[in-house]
Amino acid sequence: MKKLFKKTFIFVGALAFVATAVTVSYAADFKLHPQGGYVQYPDEFYVDVLIDAPDEKVTLARAVLLFDPSLVEVEDVSVNNGIFSKYPTDSQIVDNTNGVIQIEGFSQTGALYSTDADSSAQGGDVFARLKFKTLYPDKLVLEWKYDGQDTPHNTVIMRNGSPPENILKTKPSNIEIIIQNPNAYIPPTADNQPNTSVVDGAIYTAVGILAIAVIVFTLLLIWGGLLSKRVKEGVGTIVIVDDK
Repeated sequence: MKKLFKKTFIFVGALAFVATAVTVSYAADFKLHPQGGYVQYPDEFYVDVLIDAPDEKVTLARAVLLFDPSLVEVEDVSVNNGIFSKYPTDSQIVDNTNGVIQIEGFSQTGALYSTDADSSAQGGDVFARLKFKTLYPDKLVLEWKYDGQDTPHNTVIMRNGSPPENILKTKPSNIEIIIQNPNAYIPPTADNQPNTSVVDGAIYTAVGILAIAVIVFTLLLIWGGLLSKRVKEGVGTIVIVDDK
C-alpha cells in the first residue's frame, strides 16, 4: 500500500512539474493597448503593440494586424529599437488600401529579447506604437492575422533554437474601438443608431405645428364661450327710448 501511494505521489508530482514547465515556456504573447474604447471623429489616436515573453530568448517577432481602411488610416508606425537590433525595411508593411500592418524585428545570438519581470507584470514592453487618423464614424476592429505557423504575413514570436520555434501558441486578442460622431443625435433606446438631421428636423417641425394648433384652438374655444355668454344675456331685453 505504501509503495502504491509513493508511486502515485511521484506520478502526480511529475505531471504538475511538466504542466508548470509548459506554462512557463509558452507564456509569450502580443497585446494591444488600450484594449478598446471610444474616439471622436475626426480625431487621431494611438495604439501600442505590447510583447510579453518572460524567461525566453526571442530571436524574431512579427506582429500582423488587419483593419478596415474605410474607417481609419495609419499615419505612422514607430518601433522600439530597444527590443530588437534590426527591423528590416522590406519586412515592414503599412497598407492603407487593403488594411494591413506588419511590424517585424529580429536579433541574432547574443542580443536576444526577453521580457523582464517588472515589464511582464505591466503587460509587456512596447514593441511598436501605431498612429491612426479616423476617416468615418463606426466600430473599428483591429484583428490579428495568425495561423500558429511561421508563415509569411502571420503573427509569430520565435524562440532561438535550431530550428527556431514559435512560442506564440494562441491567437492574441482583437480589440474594438468605437469611432463616434460628436454631432450625431443618439436616442437613448435606439442601440446607438443616430437619426439623420432630416428626420429630426421633420419631427421637431411637426411637434411645433401641433403645439401652435392646440394653443389656437384653445383660444378659439375660450373666445367662443365668452361670446355665447354675452349673446344669451342680451336675448329678451327691451330697450326703452325716452321721447323727451
